[in-house]
Amino acid sequence: MSTSVKLPRSRPTGVSKPRSIKIAGANGKTGNGKIATPHEFKVKDLTLADWGRKSIDIAQHEMPGLMSIRRKYAPQKPLKGVRITGSLHMTIETAVLIETLRDLGASVRWASCNIFSTQDHAAAAIAKAGVPVFAWKGETLEEYWDCTLDAVTHPGNQGPQLVVDDGGDVTLLIHKGYQLEEGETWVNSASSSHEEQVVKNLLKRVAKKRPGFWHSIVKDWRGVSEETTTGVHRLYQMKEAGKLLVPAINVNDSVTKSKFDNLYGCRDREGRRAGVRVERLDTRRILGLHARCRHTSRQSRSGTGRGRWGRCHASNSQGLSARGRRHLGQLDFVQPRGTGC
Repeated sequence: MSTSVKLPRSRPTGVSKPRSIKIAGANGKTGNGKIATPHEFKVKDLTLADWGRKSIDIAQHEMPGLMSIRRKYAPQKPLKGVRITGSLHMTIETAVLIETLRDLGASVRWASCNIFSTQDHAAAAIAKAGVPVFAWKGETLEEYWDCTLDAVTHPGNQGPQLVVDDGGDVTLLIHKGYQLEEGETWVNSASSSHEEQVVKNLLKRVAKKRPGFWHSIVKDWRGVSEETTTGVHRLYQMKEAGKLLVPAINVNDSVTKSKFDNLYGCRDREGRRAGVRVERLDTRRILGLHARCRHTSRQSRSGTGRGRWGRCHASNSQGLSARGRRHLGQLDFVQPRGTGC
């Protein structure tokens, strides 16, 4: 006897289109007492914001690295006025990261790096807090890349000065757009996948509506941090080809990442983390890092050095001196050819 099962819709109904909206209470202020300002967002359901806020409040207690950065640097506002674009899973943990960057003074715009990973209550809470966020669970590829472009486009048609990337999609989009304006014909070549064609169509549309847009972005772009192995491989390939436009930080292989993943990070079952690089534009001095990875904190604390996905990066630090193991600033830089960063 066969039965039919009606599957739920993969993409949300009633997704908010980008628009200016004032989120305020009866007194014209947001929940934190600040005057609400108009901003854009695309989320599934803004009524999920209260649930998301409660989850964020809980997550803050399990993310001491980011919270200590807030306490230490928020009064100084080292990122005041810095435009940051994030392409990272829009989860509760990432929400803590976003609000940390904002507390440090940054102007932040965010999109998810995966069409299915967004926690809609997290996105709603961030939208209600006044941050432009463009993410919901179940995006189509066309919607995903449109959201990425929205995150890249800061007020005044400006671009980001810093990028927090996971998978390299923002980095790819900016580089391909720049190369198109330089005369390369990649957008007219045969595509090996539907997603590749989606990217090409987007770039053609931007070239028609915003001539010179990508060159203006690259002019102010100062650097990118990349979390995942795939994105890091792309960065090294671009460096070897002489096409990498900005300095990059290989978060994936850094000692700092293992420390925050396995010692200072939140203790959820999968050990999933959001990543943050706080950087002064004038000195490129690293102030803090809070990374994501797939290792379980329990196994790391037991000293086995192995997570559910294989050997933990903590084993990479065993050859360091005791002082070196305590130091959280050891990062692997990928520099573009010809720079003296």
